[in-house]
Amino acid sequence: MCHIMKKQIIVLLLLFSTLCFSQNTKEADALLDNFLKEMSSKPKESLENLFKTNSTFYADNKENLTKFIDGFAKMTEKLGDYSSYEKLKSDVLSKNVIRYRYVVYYRKMPLELDITLYSFNGKWMNYNFSYYTDFGLPKTEKRNEGK
Repeated sequence: MCHIMKKQIIVLLLLFSTLCFSQNTKEADALLDNFLKEMSSKPKESLENLFKTNSTFYADNKENLTKFIDGFAKMTEKLGDYSSYEKLKSDVLSKNVIRYRYVVYYRKMPLELDITLYSFNGKWMNYNFSYYTDFGLPKTEKRNEGK
């Protein structure tokens, strides 16, 4: 009897922790869905808003981030009309760090986004953002990328 109760308690604990973690990742997913939807019409503002989720890092690096954001917005203009986006993969690196890969479809070519989010005190924020314009091409040691 005691052995069966231990198994039931373990199953309940696993179920509870899975549900809590699932809710936590849903907030991260929602943050990126909002970013990507806004990116369709306002790439500059959407990236700035994503960077502002990490307010301390944004404040400490505002000048460099502004240059990066401006460059990103100009690059997306050159890609032509925005079409849609697709989540390629998400990797849970720890309970507080998730890495996402998306492809964003533009008229001239797709754009790959590599975004890592970090949760501190229950609030998800941008930790790393990179983009690649060589999506689907053979990988070489040096990629055409922005970081």
